[in-house]
Amino acid sequence: MTFSSHRGFAARAMRVSRHIELSPFQAALPCAAMLLFFTRLGLAQEPQPSSLSISPGAIHLGECFTLTVGNGAEMNVDFQYTLNNGPVQTTTLKLDANGQYTICTTSDTPVGTYNFVGIKNAANSTWVPVSATITISGPPDFSPSVSPSSGTVDQGQSTSYTVSVSAINGFNSSVSLSASGLPPGASAAFSPNPVSYGGVSTLTVITSTTASTGPFAFTVTGTGGGQTHSASPTILIKARQPTSLSISPSQGYAGVDCYTMTVGNGSGMTVVLQYTLKGVSQPDWSVGLDPSGRWGICLPHDTATGLYAYTAIRNQDRSDWVTLNRPATCEVFPPQPTWLSITPASVTAGQGSYRMTAGNGARIALDLQYTLNGVPADPITGWPSLEEVAQGSPDGKADIGVRVCTPPGITGLRQRRTPATRRGCPFRLPSLSIRPPRPR
Repeated sequence: MTFSSHRGFAARAMRVSRHIELSPFQAALPCAAMLLFFTRLGLAQEPQPSSLSISPGAIHLGECFTLTVGNGAEMNVDFQYTLNNGPVQTTTLKLDANGQYTICTTSDTPVGTYNFVGIKNAANSTWVPVSATITISGPPDFSPSVSPSSGTVDQGQSTSYTVSVSAINGFNSSVSLSASGLPPGASAAFSPNPVSYGGVSTLTVITSTTASTGPFAFTVTGTGGGQTHSASPTILIKARQPTSLSISPSQGYAGVDCYTMTVGNGSGMTVVLQYTLKGVSQPDWSVGLDPSGRWGICLPHDTATGLYAYTAIRNQDRSDWVTLNRPATCEVFPPQPTWLSITPASVTAGQGSYRMTAGNGARIALDLQYTLNGVPADPITGWPSLEEVAQGSPDGKADIGVRVCTPPGITGLRQRRTPATRRGCPFRLPSLSIRPPRPR
């Protein structure tokens, strides 16, 4: 390098060499020392780089970029730069014969915008202003999200979520979705699946009528573009509720008739019912249903009579009621005798008695229609209440003495009923033969 402002110093170094024999290396030492001296004083400079370009101007982690420095071949170059407008940082790089240096990023490389503001030969002190920028972002990626984050569904029903796939750093692959961790009896379906980047898919969770109940967290997983991510929504599966109630037949007689209660969506369920009897609210009542959602009963003899109106129903595992739009009703009439027997079949007036037994007749009064020797007689109404045949028996009995003045002949009972029902018995009734009294 020629330093024009220091020729006198160089000439004196040359005159010294005429009087003393020096080796070439020794002769060069004063010149090198002088060059170093002036360089440190800032009076001499090494060649400076002239410009900086960066290609490409934007990359993702795992990709490379190249710095190209004008007049920088084989040079050690200092670079000044900022990261995301932060403080100025400095690094030194050894350029190749083309004045270039290639940098490959890794997962540890800080992401952001690198703005190069100055360069210089590492041997110099003066900076050359430049302006070159490169933006380094994370690898192409996606982020799944689920809305709502929690859902509620009854057994046997379904509920829906929206799964959104947000693209990050230029992600442009489709994403396949799956769900895991749902309880027994619950399954998931996505539509569409796979979903395009930046798109949405509808997740439908379908439950069976026997699905496990309670709150559950499950996982929605998305896979695409070499990336896998997940979201964790929750679902609350409640015990299913009955949907309807019907009763058939709508009326019956205590101790005689049977009826069936049918509950919509009630398979195998224990239900609790709210009802009134003769317009008066009664304590809640529960009953277990069969696999068809039905429950049948034959009315006991002592069933309370009147109009039963069922107004609300619920699963016993739920606290909220399902109000019936129209009450389900059933009217229970007083017991109706089901059969009648008389023993013995023959008795002598004034000397004996007979027992009349009525099936389902305990504690009820009877009306009787009969004939005497084939001729209709006046009906007997309000026959006193019959006693129980045995404790707890629905059947009633009455022991009747035959007076001396009782007309002899054949008494054929042809119809009987309970006064409250006004409906006659449909079956054939027995007869009683009364003999004349024996002379004494």
